[in-house]
Parts: sequence; C-alpha cells; structure tokens
Amino acid sequence: MRCLWPSSVTYNCMPQSNNSVPCFHLPAGGGALFGCHSQSQVQSSGFLEVEEEEQKLSLAEERRKRRMMSNRESARRSRMRKKRQLTELWSQVVCLRSANCRLLDGLNHALRERDEVLLENDRLREQEKELLKKLDAAAEFQIQTINESEFSKC
Repeated sequence: MRCLWPSSVTYNCMPQSNNSVPCFHLPAGGGALFGCHSQSQVQSSGFLEVEEEEQKLSLAEERRKRRMMSNRESARRSRMRKKRQLTELWSQVVCLRSANCRLLDGLNHALRERDEVLLENDRLREQEKELLKKLDAAAEFQIQTINESEFSKC
C-alpha cells in the first residue's frame, strides 16, 4: 500500500488506557482520507507517473539533442565564416603588399629623377657661373677696346 500523510485526521495523544500508546480517532471510511489506494490503483498510478516521467525525460532529451545539433551547426557556420574572413584578409594582404611594392618603386623612381635633376641643376649653375665670367670678360674686353679706339682717335 502506498499512503500519503493524513490531512484531516485528528490525533489524540492522551492515553486512553493505562498503557502510554497514543490512539488515533479516524472518521468512518478513513482509508480514503489518508490517501491510501488499493494495489491496482497504486500500480496504474505509478505506471502513469513513470510514463509521464519518461515522456518528460524523452522530451528533455530530444530538446537537448536538438540544442546540441543547433550548437554544432552554429559552430560550423562560425568556423566557415571565420575561414572566409581569414581568406579575405589574406587576399587583402596580397593586394596591399603588391600596391606597397608599386608605390615603393614609384617613390624610388621619383627619388632617382630628383637626384638627376639636382645634379643637372648643379651642373647648369656651374655652367652659368662660367658663362657669366666669360660675359664679364667679354664686356670688359669690349669696354677696353672702345676705350682704346677712342683714345687712339684723339
């Protein structure tokens, strides 16, 4: 028998006789008040409870399995996304390195041309100085020649 604790039973703990055993006063048909059931009721009730428990467990297990599958799929998508991002980043690295090389080549070319122009400027300045000296010498010679020709006329 399976019994639940009585809720509407009164207890009289005062001994009714000389022995000190408490006695209980039960109303008529007290078996139902205690929640006592027959063996067949307990078995069918227990079977239903077990079935309900198994259903709850199987539903919980099914939810757990679905969640695990969902988590696995989410993790797989995350790995794929990360792999795509990494591939894109490596592609950008290659493009940026190539652009960097082109820019460095252009910069080196511009620096070489600048150095050539600076050397040409220095050469032209020296040539200018020489020509100015020759011009001054020619102008002085011409002035001297004019002065001599005027002096010889006199």
